[in-house]
Formats: sequence, C-alpha cells, structure tokens
Amino acid sequence: MLQAGICGTEKDGAFAVAVSGMYSSIDSDSQNSIWYSCPGSTKNTDTLNPPVNSGTKAMRTSYIKHYVIRVIRSSGGRSKICPRVGFRYDGLYEIVEERRNTNNVGGAYTEFKLERLGGQADINLSRPSKEEVEMYRKISEYY
Repeated sequence: MLQAGICGTEKDGAFAVAVSGMYSSIDSDSQNSIWYSCPGSTKNTDTLNPPVNSGTKAMRTSYIKHYVIRVIRSSGGRSKICPRVGFRYDGLYEIVEERRNTNNVGGAYTEFKLERLGGQADINLSRPSKEEVEMYRKISEYY
C-alpha cells in the first residue's frame, strides 16, 4: 500500500519512503539523517491529536520492529541532496526515534528520525549524470 510517499502497511511496516521536500517547512534532510513526517502533518490544526493514517502506522511498525527502510529521493525538493530530475535510491535507513511536534498552524504531528545504516557506499550526489538527465528527458517526452 502507498500513502503519500510511504510504501508499506501497519502489519508489515514501511519498506520504502520517498523524500521529496514536500513538507520542507517541518521535515529536515541532512543526507544521513532525516526527520520525516507523515501525510496530513502540515495541515492538521488539532493541537492535541496528530493525524494517524496508514503511513503513520506503517512507520511506527518499522520503528518498533527495527525494520530497515529504503530511501528514495525525488527531484523537486529544495535540498541540494535531491536529484536534479527523476528519482534516486539513496540506501537503507532505520527509524531511531519517534516524536510529537507542532506544525506552523499549531497542530500536532508525528515525525520519525531515520538514520542511514553504516557499511554502504556514500550517496552519489552527482547522479543523475548529464547522460542520465538527457535519457530522462527523452523518455519523459513519450509519457
């Protein structure tokens, strides 16, 4: 199941998330450490109850069970870490913390801290290459 960038279920946990910069007012991404909030986090106005949806439940299961999560970064984000076009797989992360926070309109939301696992090759920030960008543009013309 997919819930606005979170792929997984409450039973099985989240196995992949897309980091897009969509919630840049509340999320943060420093390459090896990400604070990730779930759908509805920016718009919630309830000061006591954060939104709880299938994405939140999937993330919580992964946190409790220490499941690894694949991080996919998409273009369009404001961060220099995001690829120029398309999507880039950036490795395996684990949720190391869950906390409640307050958004810009005073509403409560839940956020999860993802830490990149050691032993992986560094994230190749030069990807996509010029050739890959050109291929992406050609493919995009047909879809």
